[in-house]
Amino acid sequence: MIFPIQDLNGVHHEITLDEGQVLFVVGKNGSGKSTLILQWAKARPHNPVLSGNREVSFDSSAVSLSPQQMQQYQNYYQNYIVQPNSRTTRAFHNNQDWLKGLIARLDSHSSYCMRQVNTAFLSGEPEEAHKITETDPVLQINQVFKACGFDLTLSVDKNSTYIVSKKNVADPYGIDQMSDGERAALILIGTALLSEPGQVITVDEPERHMHRSISSPLLRELFRRRPDLIWIVATHDVAMLRDFADAKLLVLYAFNGTSWQFDTLDTTHDLPEDVVDAIYGARERVLFIEGQEGRSLDEPLYQVLFPNTTIKSRGSCNEVKRAVEALNSLGALNSMKAKGIIDKDNEDSSRSLTDAGIAKLQVYAVESLYFHPEVVTAVALSQGKEASVKALLAEACSLVTDESISRAAADCAERALRSQFQANPPRFWKIKECAGVFQIDLERLRSIEATHLREITLARDSANWEQITKLIKIKSTQAPRLIMDGLGLTKSGYYEQARRAIATSDQLKQVILQLVPNPFEETTS
Repeated sequence: MIFPIQDLNGVHHEITLDEGQVLFVVGKNGSGKSTLILQWAKARPHNPVLSGNREVSFDSSAVSLSPQQMQQYQNYYQNYIVQPNSRTTRAFHNNQDWLKGLIARLDSHSSYCMRQVNTAFLSGEPEEAHKITETDPVLQINQVFKACGFDLTLSVDKNSTYIVSKKNVADPYGIDQMSDGERAALILIGTALLSEPGQVITVDEPERHMHRSISSPLLRELFRRRPDLIWIVATHDVAMLRDFADAKLLVLYAFNGTSWQFDTLDTTHDLPEDVVDAIYGARERVLFIEGQEGRSLDEPLYQVLFPNTTIKSRGSCNEVKRAVEALNSLGALNSMKAKGIIDKDNEDSSRSLTDAGIAKLQVYAVESLYFHPEVVTAVALSQGKEASVKALLAEACSLVTDESISRAAADCAERALRSQFQANPPRFWKIKECAGVFQIDLERLRSIEATHLREITLARDSANWEQITKLIKIKSTQAPRLIMDGLGLTKSGYYEQARRAIATSDQLKQVILQLVPNPFEETTS
């Protein structure tokens, strides 16, 4: 089956899906996901569409439609879909009429199944009766509930009222009393089971009503039960793609009202996890940084400095480089450009870093940006303590001990040694030529150490706090704590104030950007 899409240059493209295939559509807000999938649905109005902002509520647990009304409501729904404003009107979503029709169809199919079972038994065909029983949609719904972790059992009483029994809940209750997630699951399962072979089921943002611990197993079970359907799932769920690596992927970046900027992938199987995460960001620029995702100071600050960029923390310098290389090597993602930033305390600068798209901070680490003198001044101003900044920073310099200076100088020499080995790793045949002696230029390393020692000592003794932030790991000293206490702020409060100051002052932001090279800017050698 063909699904057309037009790019921003006006060129028409086609995505082909066969029965049993799944297409995930991802993109940031405003990238046109809902518009696109509804555009496809309008071309096939007989195919079910489950909207992301649907209302999942039943006004009754009983079947209240005649067969004639059931078909009438189904026709109404198909007419709603093709209307120009269908995406924004309530009639398109799972309104009461549509839901009544779904339950009525479910009941009709179940009743028909039971009649077929009785006929088979009366004809002396118990095996055939058992086989037909397995097709009962109510039975299948309960099997799916069990498979995806719902402690629910759906049944129907003599009055054609659909009720639910739940573990640890004393009394059964009607489907109109189900939770939002339970009802959403019931709607999705019922829609899938009642669909005709070859139909396209479109699901918009399943995560709106169900946690991924439920939605992923539920979708997986439905994909397994209905391999004769075509599935299109639009989602913001960052983790879902990892659960369905064999699905096709459409990544939307931008939408101008009629056309899209997009990339497609036939599978995400074997892609590194960080690449999958970046794809879900669905932005053209992806910046990999050091630190632990969700726990470092780096990520929220870089988000301020590089808006409209997907920021991904990837631990160490080597992991940053690997992630940049992995994403840039993925030729199918033509619109994405991956870069990286590492701390200055990593290996010495080299052309290989630049060639790999990796930039290096001009300060020791991100912590130094938060405690840049102008950032401290801006935070102090917000606290009404700007008059104390000079004395506070001078005292912070005094907390840089001789021991920390010696350690920083030694670390600098060690990084130079490590950089030398990384740039020119020793080869065994070269070592053999040295008659068993492999030489290291210790004098050069001692010179680097001595020079760094003098620079840091001079910065401390002259109370040059800005220079201190460039040369040492300030969080290994008591200076940051002194500054935060002096401004009357907790740790989290200070960092929040610092980010707010940078975000709201273009002048301060430019000061910080002078210390944070933009790896996306083209440079000439």
